[in-house]
Amino acid sequence: MDVSQVVQRDLPPAPLPGAVALTYLRRRETRRSEAPSQARRGRTAVPQRRGVAPATGQPNPGCANPRASTEATPDFDLRWATTEDERAAVYRLRYELYVADQGLFTDVADHARRWLTDEYDAVSRVALAEIDGEVVGTVRVTFGDEAAFSDGARHEYDFARFAGVVDEGDIGIITRFLVRKEYRGNGILSFQLLWKAFECCAVHGLELLLGTCEAHLMNRYRTLGFQPYGKLYNHPTSGALVPIAIVFGDLAHMQRIGSPMASAIARRTKPHDEVDAILPLVRSEERAIKSRGHDAESHWNAIFRWLAGLPGILGDLTQDEASVLLAKSHILDCQPGDAIILKGHVSRTLYILLEGTLEVQDQGQTVATVNDRGALVGEVAFFTAGQRMSDVVTGSEGARVLALSAGNLQEIIRSYGPMAAKFLHYAARGLCEKLLERAG
Repeated sequence: MDVSQVVQRDLPPAPLPGAVALTYLRRRETRRSEAPSQARRGRTAVPQRRGVAPATGQPNPGCANPRASTEATPDFDLRWATTEDERAAVYRLRYELYVADQGLFTDVADHARRWLTDEYDAVSRVALAEIDGEVVGTVRVTFGDEAAFSDGARHEYDFARFAGVVDEGDIGIITRFLVRKEYRGNGILSFQLLWKAFECCAVHGLELLLGTCEAHLMNRYRTLGFQPYGKLYNHPTSGALVPIAIVFGDLAHMQRIGSPMASAIARRTKPHDEVDAILPLVRSEERAIKSRGHDAESHWNAIFRWLAGLPGILGDLTQDEASVLLAKSHILDCQPGDAIILKGHVSRTLYILLEGTLEVQDQGQTVATVNDRGALVGEVAFFTAGQRMSDVVTGSEGARVLALSAGNLQEIIRSYGPMAAKFLHYAARGLCEKLLERAG
């Protein structure tokens, strides 16, 4: 079925929540400013557990920058791509941001036309944002009752988890979310694109919307209402990704966290017969990513006590300082062979090994093994803002790592000077030790 000409059925008008999104971003910025003020009063600010942690981290092609929440957004036209020319413009934007800028999908891109497309485009809804005739953002949603999902997609999104509970026709997948860097600014355009996608899914009657994201972006997607589930997925191009889900029957969760997407979710009129059965599958404790702001306090306290027993692992930080660092991090439980870093990528997340082993590889060959608890990996890309120099995969017994995004570390540097100095000294010392090892 070719859905390139499909448009939504008539609905009562619902304004896109630009003002809601801007208010949301400003409120989030206010929360972020509270911690530095406490630090200036002479104590370390320990973030308290709320319904959702402030969204931070290094922006990716589709994410907004909350630090620019008051910037003006140029007028843009937001619509579904219904012509071949519109879709071609979307494919060119994907090529520019994925292939040309990041070196991703080089093996499947159409380099002659500078396009990036795949078999799902013909059976998906593709939205675009246009400014002055130029496509600057896009997102794609694919519905199970309109497309035959491949075995690869079923594995990536762990369809088996929901078998017998959610019909495949009631599942959607959200992919290819991109916004040009110069238009991420205050986040309004990104929010509008996602709101349009969410509304389309709600009106279509979906029970479940699935996606994946890199670990350092998890906080941002959580503020929209996404919840992580299951184990990490090893994408051949992007490395280890976190599966994420929106449960359309869980409007109360969206409202509780103040998600600007709640008004889009509310436009679903079909009864939510399966919601009580779906939520335990999504919120299971077996998921691979955990953070202090979103997991049960008792569970996180147990993790903290375990971390506190590892001498020097956080660079001689005080307990309060370590609490701040941990609150801005994620813990990843990785299976054997999970690729947390891929050579050539531009991500700048730092990883601290807590348990297990990591293997540094070049062209599939192991060149170093990391098994010291507290060892840091990924620091070169952070300090140089360059590409990853090697692959880093988990060893035969798996690994537990602490992931700290470059954006969160930059926030710590701005807001918690003495604490940041300790941590950066710890990172620099580890890097020097590696250089001495290689020189010797």
